[in-house]
Amino acid sequence: MSRGTGLARLLPLAVVAAGVLAYVNSFSKPFLFDDSYVVVNRPDAHRVFPFRWQSRAVVDLSFKLNYAAGGVNVADYHVTNLAIHLIAGLFLFGAVRRTLGHAHAFLAFSVAAIWVVHPLQTESVTYICQRYESMMGMFYLMCVYTWIRAGESVRDEQKEPDVAPSSVVRRPLSAAAWYGLCAAAFVLGMGSKETMITVPVVLCAYDHVFNGGAVLSALRRRRWLMLLLAAGVVVLAIPFIGVLRYIAGSNSDLLSRIPPLHYLATQPKVILHYIRLTVFPYPLCLDYAWPLADSAMDVLLPGLVVVLLFVGTLLAAWRRQPVGFLGIWFFVTLAPASSIVPFEDLAFEHRMYLPLAAVVALLTCGAYRLLMKPVREEAAGKRAARVAAAAVAVAAVGALSVLTIMRNRVYSSEYGMWLDVAARRPNNVRAQLAVADALFERGDYAEAEKKAVDLLRRIESGDPGISDRRVRAASGDYYYPMLLNKLGQIMVARGRTEEAIGFYRNSIAARADDWSAYCNMAVAQYLADRKDAAMATCRTVIGLAPRYARGHAFLGFILAEKGQYAEAAGHYRKALEAAPGLVTARYDLAWLLATCPDAAARDGAVALSLAESVNEATGGQSYRTLDLLGTALAECGRFEDAEQAASKALELLRRRGAPAAGQEQPGYAVTADDIERRLDLYRQKKPFRDR
Repeated sequence: MSRGTGLARLLPLAVVAAGVLAYVNSFSKPFLFDDSYVVVNRPDAHRVFPFRWQSRAVVDLSFKLNYAAGGVNVADYHVTNLAIHLIAGLFLFGAVRRTLGHAHAFLAFSVAAIWVVHPLQTESVTYICQRYESMMGMFYLMCVYTWIRAGESVRDEQKEPDVAPSSVVRRPLSAAAWYGLCAAAFVLGMGSKETMITVPVVLCAYDHVFNGGAVLSALRRRRWLMLLLAAGVVVLAIPFIGVLRYIAGSNSDLLSRIPPLHYLATQPKVILHYIRLTVFPYPLCLDYAWPLADSAMDVLLPGLVVVLLFVGTLLAAWRRQPVGFLGIWFFVTLAPASSIVPFEDLAFEHRMYLPLAAVVALLTCGAYRLLMKPVREEAAGKRAARVAAAAVAVAAVGALSVLTIMRNRVYSSEYGMWLDVAARRPNNVRAQLAVADALFERGDYAEAEKKAVDLLRRIESGDPGISDRRVRAASGDYYYPMLLNKLGQIMVARGRTEEAIGFYRNSIAARADDWSAYCNMAVAQYLADRKDAAMATCRTVIGLAPRYARGHAFLGFILAEKGQYAEAAGHYRKALEAAPGLVTARYDLAWLLATCPDAAARDGAVALSLAESVNEATGGQSYRTLDLLGTALAECGRFEDAEQAASKALELLRRRGAPAAGQEQPGYAVTADDIERRLDLYRQKKPFRDR
């Protein structure tokens, strides 16, 4: 084995090493935004079986397997995301290397490594629920790689001489085996994300450009596999019809707000923005709230540039020039999100996961040719040019890795990410409201109020930057009732309940079907000692929405306080029927069944079952759920166990401290004195009775 061959075999490891170094600081990043729903809170998030084939079922299965292996250990999910991304990078390396020839292995490494460490990929790798994009990309690149290998095997089988039976020959996989892997990758990719449906177009283009034949000739040569893939498009696309139904359905106003042609007219500027980020990846933004084009200049010049690029792509592909294939790869893989089918958000960086490979390959190979062109005949000059090209590639990988590491730091918290988005896109109402919400969750109520009031002023004054109804992220009208609702919560936390009630009333007036505003107003009325009004508000919301769980749960709480225990228990049960995972309803029902002074309403066995489930949900690390568990155990006569649970609750409370005022719902405040009184009762072999 030559030295060059030996070094070439280490290049895949170098791709992996570069990716690991670029993302090593991402493993501790928390679940953000949709991650919590997709990974933890979705009703079927933890059930591996029964497996149902539906839209994106393969990625959903991977999340479930993650949970089965390590629960909600966030590092496991990040490691899996990175592994998927690195495998995709290796398939890209293999595809480029076999297309260019083994002599250009370092060029293939440069393309793959730059693609792997590029900061534009962070949204698909560090943002956990964007595994839908990266896993689809992995199977997409696997399809291309196995397609290339299948074509090589066909040619090898056609020219291979007969080998004597006694000879020992290490045979590569047959063409049929590679075709089988290609088909399998296609099926799995179709179960990952809808963009996979474009694979047959890319494979045909590859055959036409690199295998020296017309498209029809390529189809004839591999017609059985192309028919299989075409059949797969039809059969496997059935679960994705729901996506189109959502876009065009009667319950969605998306088409009325974003007409398809208007969406298409806006995309050229988005595409040029994506290309700019490939060359100069700063600043990046998680949520652009990209506005619809509203002037001729927003459409004509970007549209002309993109049309010229597209026409040039078709001409180059027709002449079987490699740049034509790269152009087709770019436009085809971007087409599902950047063409005529409208999406709620007009621009997202993760949509460039696959198209980025084409731009990186074009720029990298173009730069290499420019460096090598002046020294084609001179051996010493060639060596110097190759060294220079290698130095440029390594420098590019290093610089992009640093930018990726810096970008990953922004994923450290929802507050930090929304703050970054709000700074980049000041007209993104969703981001501005999210900053106020994050401040509220952090307990910084004064600053949360300041941010929310400033946003309210902008909306009510008709700030033109945030008055576009067509793009929700930038629509002050759409987020106005949500902002009023949030201001009500902030006022409650600051002890200004009458102001809160006013905000909630205005929120309900602006959006009558926001059931959370009703329930929040009931809480504010309760805290203002207007309990009859709070009950009336709860009855109003469950009359409008009979299965609104929070409405039933809070009505149950008020009824229990008024001594109407049987009716209270009934509403708690209705809340749990509507939302079995509603922890507050489980907690309250368990408390009622364990501590109610009315013996007819108590049920220790049910209370204990509910208390154990609530305590398990917190991993036994909540002093409130441990205190609850103690009351249920005492009601069942297990006083020693109750004493242990209460003692642990008291220890946790003293070590961590009670929450700040305003952070708990009514009835949830538990002090050390409360737990100590209950602990004394358990030592006397007595259960605790509330009220």
